[in-house]
Amino acid sequence: MSRDVAETGALLISEIVTNAVRHGRSHHVRVSVEQPCPERLRVAVVDKSGRGPELRRVGPDATGGRGLFLVDALSDRWGTDLLPWGKRVWAETGSVAPQEAGGRTGPGGARDKGSVGDSD
Repeated sequence: MSRDVAETGALLISEIVTNAVRHGRSHHVRVSVEQPCPERLRVAVVDKSGRGPELRRVGPDATGGRGLFLVDALSDRWGTDLLPWGKRVWAETGSVAPQEAGGRTGPGGARDKGSVGDSD
């Protein structure tokens, strides 16, 4: 795995864990890291909150609220899987294997790069 993919994965984990701890019901989260192929990384964070993350606009002077914008900017895809007792927020980065090109979405859906827009 390239250094860029590994460093991006570390940043994705940091942002998703921060959101889970800040907005979840517990300070206990579960982190998983998978490498489905040599240049692909999938990170996921599970917490006990059933509320999915929301990509929101924040003002230029806001001191927070940009975590999901960073996840969206750094990842190729990201999404949320709603679970009976919480949720899993995941993100993928690196080369997409041909068999993965169709995408995988959970009940919470997935965002492919470039599909994020206003939700008004």
